[in-house]
Amino acid sequence: QGADLSEANLFDADLSEADLKYADLSEADLKYADLSEANLEDADLSETNLQRADLSETNLQRADLSETNLQRADLLETNLQRADLSETNLQRADLSEAKIKHANLSGANLSNTTAKNTNFRDADFGDPDTDHSPANLENAVFRNADLRGADFTDARLDQIDLTDAR
Repeated sequence: QGADLSEANLFDADLSEADLKYADLSEADLKYADLSEANLEDADLSETNLQRADLSETNLQRADLSETNLQRADLLETNLQRADLSETNLQRADLSEAKIKHANLSGANLSNTTAKNTNFRDADFGDPDTDHSPANLENAVFRNADLRGADFTDARLDQIDLTDAR
């Protein structure tokens, strides 16, 4: 807990089930890393490369993931409640069954993302009062997602699949 791993090269590392609560992983290279079932609550992962990382069932509650590369990452059943995902690249990521309540997704790129049965209650996808641009949800799949209270102000919603979404 609380480790300083900022700018570390953890490419393809196995950190599954690790307790990294409050850790600083900012600007680290975690491409292809296995962080499944890890505890990253309140961790700083800003500007981190998590491309193709396995974050399934990981606790990222209140984590700072701003400007992070999560392209093609596995976030199945991940807890991202109150996380900062502003300006994050989530292209082609799998967010199915994740909890993303009250998260900041302003300026995030969720194009071609899958988010089936995901809880986005009260999430912010683009508030014009912030310094971030609205989120891009082009071609995203939000089937059976809970979107109650979410703010989509100015967000790009071209060809989004909202089948059976609430």
